[in-house]
Amino acid sequence: MKILPSLIGLFLLSTPSFALDITVGPGAGFDYGTITEALANASAGDDILVATGTYSLASGETFPLTMKNGVCLTRASAASTPIIDASGSQKYVFSCRGLHMGTEVSGFTITGGHARGAGTHSNGGAFYLDNASLMIADCIIQGNTAVESGGGVSCINYSSPTLYQCTIRFNEARGFGGGGVFCDQYSAPTLQNCVISNNKAGYGGGGVMCYLYNCDALITQCTITQNEASEGGALWCDYDSAPTVTNCILWGNSGAQEIYTFFTTPRVSYCDVRGGFYGTANFDADPRFVDVASGDFHLDANSPCIDAGDPTGGQDPDGTVLDVGAFYFDQNQSGGFQLSVNPDPIAAGQFVTFSVANATPNRATYLGYSLSGLGSTYVAALQVTLGLNRPTQLAGPTAADASGQVMWSMSVPQQAAGLSIWLQAAQFGQVSNVLANVIQ
Repeated sequence: MKILPSLIGLFLLSTPSFALDITVGPGAGFDYGTITEALANASAGDDILVATGTYSLASGETFPLTMKNGVCLTRASAASTPIIDASGSQKYVFSCRGLHMGTEVSGFTITGGHARGAGTHSNGGAFYLDNASLMIADCIIQGNTAVESGGGVSCINYSSPTLYQCTIRFNEARGFGGGGVFCDQYSAPTLQNCVISNNKAGYGGGGVMCYLYNCDALITQCTITQNEASEGGALWCDYDSAPTVTNCILWGNSGAQEIYTFFTTPRVSYCDVRGGFYGTANFDADPRFVDVASGDFHLDANSPCIDAGDPTGGQDPDGTVLDVGAFYFDQNQSGGFQLSVNPDPIAAGQFVTFSVANATPNRATYLGYSLSGLGSTYVAALQVTLGLNRPTQLAGPTAADASGQVMWSMSVPQQAAGLSIWLQAAQFGQVSNVLANVIQ
């Protein structure tokens, strides 16, 4: 849905070029109307490009969706916002077996999965992985459940996927553990630049559970917060499973402790852990998120997580030492490059004005938005990282005036009422604050 009439295209995203092998979308002009059909007819090396829409039982999907080796399932463009909703199927959303890293799922909101089968099939509300090591990138995994473990993602039997820039939230493992992510039987997923929040486990590992048999996950630059479990609100580590956790925030989770260990020693360093944890350069301090209540886990300007990451691990895009957590704080903001909106909240059926202050004078300024929440998206053309998931250009380029100000006014259609929107302004080398708004 177009939220504002001045929506004019992509927000200069630097995205890879995919071969247009197979297209999926509602109506005419697509190869298939369902993802189910596209996967059934795809072969290794094919790209399945999915248009904006909700793909569900009502639209003809059959769950679980069975991934094939070497197939890339992704959104049709950076502006596309496809949703895969398995509500009513009583199945997990994706079945992934025997897959290698040439396989990919990226750019989707994945919801409504319910793992309730026998044995391990009661695990993994959104993703059930068995000996699978695919790439899962830029996905929102939310509102899925598992009768046993892995409300969002379950990895068993040597599964080592990479989850990159994913938001894993509001999932539940009702029986045992891993409200967000569960791994067992020599599985070692890589979690990078992910936000794992508001998940719940019946017993352990509200965010992540590394269970038995050398589940040595690699968790780096992640924010694990607001999850709930009896033991290990953020992370559970059992027996010989020893994950490596670096440059992460584990804070504000409900449970006896943030990290639960049982006869194992996870390697934790350069992390902000509520209550503290042994390891190199770990610390215990309020990370000062921008707005926990609205789910904005960016750092504010006074956060102790700024420049507190591993100094040997590279740099943030602003050229400074790595920050701790999924989102870095841009220290190159010029004099407090700020975005504001009037009225606030935005009102459907009325005009809205977006204003930028303290921009670099005479420099092109852009306004971007997201309908899918916060994220971390590098824009090569501007050399900045936006704090938005799947951003789209809303206005600009518009040159800032001599005092560093920019204003955009536009009408808001009545049918936009009730939608959540996240906005951010950008110039070359700098970004503004992120505004979160619910259109009234």
